[in-house]
Amino acid sequence: MPVGAAKVGLFGGKTAYEVQLLVVGGGASGGSAYSGGGGAGGLVYISDYEVKFSIDYDVTVGAGGAGVNANSESPAPTGNVGGDSIFNVNAEGGGSTITGKGGGPGGGQNTGQDGGSGGGGAGTSPSNTAAGDATQPSQPGDSGTYGFGFAGGAGQRSPYYSGGGGGGAGEVGKAASASPAPDGGNGKDYSSVFGTGFGADSGYFAGGGGGGAHGPPHGDNPGDGGLGGGSPGSKTTTVSPNADANTGGGSGGGGINGGYGASGNGGQGVVLVRRVTADSATASGGTTSTSGQYTYHHFTSSGTYTG
Repeated sequence: MPVGAAKVGLFGGKTAYEVQLLVVGGGASGGSAYSGGGGAGGLVYISDYEVKFSIDYDVTVGAGGAGVNANSESPAPTGNVGGDSIFNVNAEGGGSTITGKGGGPGGGQNTGQDGGSGGGGAGTSPSNTAAGDATQPSQPGDSGTYGFGFAGGAGQRSPYYSGGGGGGAGEVGKAASASPAPDGGNGKDYSSVFGTGFGADSGYFAGGGGGGAHGPPHGDNPGDGGLGGGSPGSKTTTVSPNADANTGGGSGGGGINGGYGASGNGGQGVVLVRRVTADSATASGGTTSTSGQYTYHHFTSSGTYTG
């Protein structure tokens, strides 16, 4: 059946139609001092999701993980997890509830943590260098079948003194030993479906945060954020930037140089619905826009989509 096709009931009346559905969990924050980058929120994309006329679908948009601040080199706080984003069919709707898992925190006093995409490992201690794994692909039902997420990169104490990059929806985060830097994993590009006005970097979503680095004379090369809203790591006491809002990007790990670093906030998640405008005269929810034959419903906070 072609994209956007309407479903016909037993007696010829339309009962449902298909949409393109994107659900991205909130990105995690990086750790605080030469620590791992935050993992991106898990991403789910379904090209032919069926919605029924006049049925309400509850939408939850996951928060980004709050940034953390180190008061000393040890313990350096680990980042915070992102919140889950959910497109909920409710009891009346049928079909499947779709969940994008929140990203895994970047390591600090602990290893990188598991999440939609995994957090990068820390550079603070040899025992904390392991990265977190991605949980999105193993979610039950369609959330896993159509889900994307990758592990973070490993940190390293010596000689790099850097955290690993957080995982993105499109690739693994880079390790602290990677050349040229422990970048966050890139996200996924959906510009061909939703255009370039949503997400970051002209249509990407769910990029991982870059690993944070120790300033000179140790490792001096923090990672860039992954395409899709991930923010770069820091190599000084300057706070790493916040990840881009409503992308599910992870924030970069903090640095350290004559003081103790801090990380910015992970990016909030997002839910996007694209439908053929002619398929429903009553569909509503989110911020709507129209281009050509399509209408877009952009949820940057929790709400309701009515079919």
